[in-house]
Amino acid sequence: MALIFQQDRPFPAIEMLREGVETGKIPARLAAQFYSISGDTLGTERMHDRDAVPSVWPSATVDLDNATARPALAEIVKEADRARVVMLNEDHTHQRHRAFALLLLIELRKIGFTHFAAETFGPRLQASMVDGAPDLETGIYTADPLYADMARQAAILGYSMFDYEQRPHQENAGQKDSRLARETAQAENIGALLRGNPTARIFIYAGASHISESDDSDDRLGMAQILKRSSALDPLTINQIWGTPRSRSELDSPLYNSVVDRFAQTTPFVIRRPAGLLSAPGFDVAAFHPRARYFEGRPDWLSMGGYRQPCRIAITPSPQAHMIRAFKASEPPLSIAMDQVLVPTQVDQVTLMLPPGEYRLVQQGGDREQTLGYVTLAKLEPPTDAPPISAGPSHTRCQPKR
Repeated sequence: MALIFQQDRPFPAIEMLREGVETGKIPARLAAQFYSISGDTLGTERMHDRDAVPSVWPSATVDLDNATARPALAEIVKEADRARVVMLNEDHTHQRHRAFALLLLIELRKIGFTHFAAETFGPRLQASMVDGAPDLETGIYTADPLYADMARQAAILGYSMFDYEQRPHQENAGQKDSRLARETAQAENIGALLRGNPTARIFIYAGASHISESDDSDDRLGMAQILKRSSALDPLTINQIWGTPRSRSELDSPLYNSVVDRFAQTTPFVIRRPAGLLSAPGFDVAAFHPRARYFEGRPDWLSMGGYRQPCRIAITPSPQAHMIRAFKASEPPLSIAMDQVLVPTQVDQVTLMLPPGEYRLVQQGGDREQTLGYVTLAKLEPPTDAPPISAGPSHTRCQPKR
């Protein structure tokens, strides 16, 4: 992965990942975690599910009588108003989880949250973000433009960012359970920040079961439960993996199918029942994502409620696949792109999803890279009858200028 994390050459790296999966040299689920930076959302999900079998859990036994679907962001923020720590999980494959996390990050800041921590952040976080622009040293998963933008926006919003990963002095070669040692160290580091900052309110973004408040299937403790036991603090934990569709509907769980079939929603939602929000085992809240619709290869959820908008770029058809990347013009050359997408052979246009601003467009191939020019995207409102990603030329055509 040196091509990604040291050389900033994602295109040849994802080509190697794809070949590794096809030849059986790289496990598909592992490869998908990094293939996600390609912008090929459907291809990433299919790679993740390459060897998957239909889910039988969660089952469809949840009582949905008198239940209603509510907007996930608004309902979670209501619950968070009473919390000091909010934790949201992700599957490291899904960019849609990061899109939702960014929107929650913005809303939590409005109600007084002060700190943002993410599993991906490493010891060089502060140095890498001194200019407000995420780069290759910000973290591992921040090589993905959507994850990187969380760090970028956290800085803009005034969050204090910190890494809580296990420190070298917390490692012990003699420890029998290295996983438990890591979870314990993470909880200790979060607890130390809370004790040292009595007014701090923290949003924590982590993978899968790290934020579970109960023992997992192997009776192993996670970071959230250890923190809860050691601090008497009860974090608000949100599981969005439970309610995420798979690449093929036949792989979805019975519960997911029953919920989305009953509640036709187009944006992330939660289920409100008389007793409270529907939860997942070990978590306080289960958030559901509707199945995606695609326009020009990009999923509708990538519009992020208007935060990003389509920018259609005309390009010269090439006999070779390549990648088009959009960097904020004001950021250093080694910053992480705001968006990037794979381009198949002989394609004459590509749609990027970008917030308003000025961008430097770069074309990256196997052994070459060139700047195509600059484009400025103004904030324009789509027609009221437009879908989440609209083909309306008045707000999607972007002409690069050199």
